[in-house]
Amino acid sequence: MKKKIAMFVAGIAFIASAAIAQVPFNPDYCAQNHLAAGVYPHPSSYPNFYVCTEEGYTLLGQCPAGLWFNPTLKVCDWPWEVETGI
Repeated sequence: MKKKIAMFVAGIAFIASAAIAQVPFNPDYCAQNHLAAGVYPHPSSYPNFYVCTEEGYTLLGQCPAGLWFNPTLKVCDWPWEVETGI
């Protein structure tokens, strides 16, 4: 039960930070893309990423200012270290 409460609180923090930044959030992203539990890059915002939980929830994460999500390393990283495909 404590784990679920902690995940719920973490989820609110993730969503709240995304709301401030005006990043699009799809609460069904993990299910729609048939993703396993883990972290995945946001499709339209380099500083953001999705967290797919084992319970099937989708959370939105945001890197600290000046950093982008590195999908290879699955961490926030310097922008010049991130492959963007551009």
